[in-house]
Amino acid sequence: MNPRPIFNAAAPNPQARALGEELLRLLAESSVGGKTAPLDRASCLSLIERGARLDLRNDNGWLPIHSIVTENDARLLQALLNAGCDINARTAGKNSITPLMMASVLGHAEMAKILLDRGADMDCDCNGTTAADFARANSAKTVLPLFDAARASRKEAARWRKDGMPLPAPMAVRALRLKKPGQ
Repeated sequence: MNPRPIFNAAAPNPQARALGEELLRLLAESSVGGKTAPLDRASCLSLIERGARLDLRNDNGWLPIHSIVTENDARLLQALLNAGCDINARTAGKNSITPLMMASVLGHAEMAKILLDRGADMDCDCNGTTAADFARANSAKTVLPLFDAARASRKEAARWRKDGMPLPAPMAVRALRLKKPGQ
């Protein structure tokens, strides 16, 4: 039996909201929230593991994932993603940005790598600007190569079927379509 309560819309954890609010409070009281106190990582991790709601927003319209990407904390980011946090969640407001865009703006290469490895959408945009554009504009030279590597990796992965067999090359598929029955 799993001792960790899981947030489920059909049968919600009665403590999930309070845990989520406590997580937001901890993030707001730290340097992420503009304060000088260090982030209490152990408490944040405990709240996430105990089933804190991850869809609650702070006063700026940020979700916990945005604050944690800003904090540049790989362990907390992995915990959020493992708990089911939306990897492509946007901040509230007119200029809503994703965690990947935020990591790109700040030059947080480790955060960007985790997000890209976990499948973050690199093509979504904010007013026509993608995460790679943000990295380019902010001279985040450590982040830019990650986009090329992720694109190549995803392109290669698309060439393989789920059973591990390679997909036929486009020319082979075309030849099969042109082949008449009985030939």
